[in-house]
Amino acid sequence: MLIPFIYTVVALVLFPKLILFAQEKNYVDEATSRKRHKTSVPPVGGWLVYIAFLLAQLTLFPINFQNVTLILSGTLLFSIGLIDDKFPLNAPKKFLGQFIVAVLMVFVAKIHIAEYMHLYGIPIIVGQLICVVAIVFIINSFNLVDGI
Repeated sequence: MLIPFIYTVVALVLFPKLILFAQEKNYVDEATSRKRHKTSVPPVGGWLVYIAFLLAQLTLFPINFQNVTLILSGTLLFSIGLIDDKFPLNAPKKFLGQFIVAVLMVFVAKIHIAEYMHLYGIPIIVGQLICVVAIVFIINSFNLVDGI
């Protein structure tokens, strides 16, 4: 119950401040024909998710190799989004970054469900590769929803 509480407090306290900060720095997403919003808006929702994720990781979980790798993966993914918001990246560059994040999570931090797939006869390495593809798919799903 502590993690959702931290996310909520961080959002309530920081969201108005981040909006003002982004507007002062002219860090805004301009309205275009492909966007739903009609005016420029600061893209700070991802900032909040990242800050809350980082606070939760640093305060609630032990500092070990797996969690440091998870923090590194989250930081890399956040950085890609931050750069893409201001200087749009082409699809191959974003995909490469997402792929690196997924590989770090699965093969370095060992965050996957390949052992469970192995119970059904799928080799561990194949299960890990499926997890990499699934992570990239989920990241892109969020990007598609975010771009609406």
